[in-house]
Formats: sequence, structure tokens, C-alpha cells
Amino acid sequence: MRYWELAIITAAIGLGIYGAVARRGANIVRLDLRMLWMALIWGGLQLGAAGIGFSIARFLLSEDLRRGGSLWPRALAGVLLIACGIRMILLGSRRKTFFEHRMEQIDMREDALLCLRCCGLAAVGGCVIGLLGYTFLALIPAAFCCSCLCTALGYLGGRAFGALRTDAAEIVGGVLLCGLAAVMIV
Repeated sequence: MRYWELAIITAAIGLGIYGAVARRGANIVRLDLRMLWMALIWGGLQLGAAGIGFSIARFLLSEDLRRGGSLWPRALAGVLLIACGIRMILLGSRRKTFFEHRMEQIDMREDALLCLRCCGLAAVGGCVIGLLGYTFLALIPAAFCCSCLCTALGYLGGRAFGALRTDAAEIVGGVLLCGLAAVMIV
């Protein structure tokens, strides 16, 4: 187990969360206690999705299927990372329209739905972490703490800097995932 792999996966997924939340934060007039609640909701949902992905990976690595050799889990993890990285790069490079509709406060329902749309990346990240042989205890700070922190930073960064730099965060996260996958597969 190499913990730098876990750190890169966590940072890349965190950049994707930051990009998604900062676009919402750019339209908020006033930040309040709802930001803290949304950060905790994001962290909980992302941890749940990552836990589901981790369970799937552990099922794939059960004793019955483990006889295929030790190379296939790293290869499968690399393929999953490349797929997620390409998706993040495509999302970051896609042209977006920003409306100047300012919100007085965070819309909890809309942001919770945005979190559910981003849970697929966390599920794949949890699956990759499980395939690489990490424990579930390593998943908790990687999924929950990073999601909470990146959500809060996304609201603050979007409010402070606007939505212009959000695409770069997603593209950098995608490049990190593709680069890690290339190192793992080679």
C-alpha cells in the first residue's frame, strides 16, 4: 500500500467537488450556517457512496475471485481512474453558461441533488481504494473529511473568486487521476 496513491485520489476527487460547489457558491449573496450543514451532508453522502464502492471492490477481491492473480485489481483500478479522469476533463472543458441569478442563501435541496450527482465519482474512488488494498479506515478521512473541506472551500472560493476558475479545478483533478492511472498500469 502506497499512501501517496490515496492522497492523489483524494485530492483529485476533492478538486471535482470544489469545482461543482464553487459554481453554486458564485451565485450566493450571503453565506451562513447552511454552508456548514451542506458540508456535512456532502461528506456523509460521499462517504456512503465511497463505502458502497469499497464494498463492491471487497466483494470482487473475495477468495473465490482472487485466484485470477494480483495484477488484475491494479489494472481494473487504473481503468476506472482513467474513465473518471476523462470524465472530469470533459466536464471541465465543456462550455458552461452562467446566469447572474443571485441567491440570498444556499438552496439546500438543489445542492443536495448536486451532491447526489457527484456521488458516482466517490463510488468509483471507493472501489479503486478497495481494489488497491486499503482499509475502510483509510476511506473515512479520504471521503468524509476531504468532501467536507472541499465543499466549504468551494462555497467560499466561488463567493470570493466567482465561477471562472472552477473549470480548471476539474481539469486538474482529471489530469491527476489519469496520471496516477498511467503510473499504476505501467
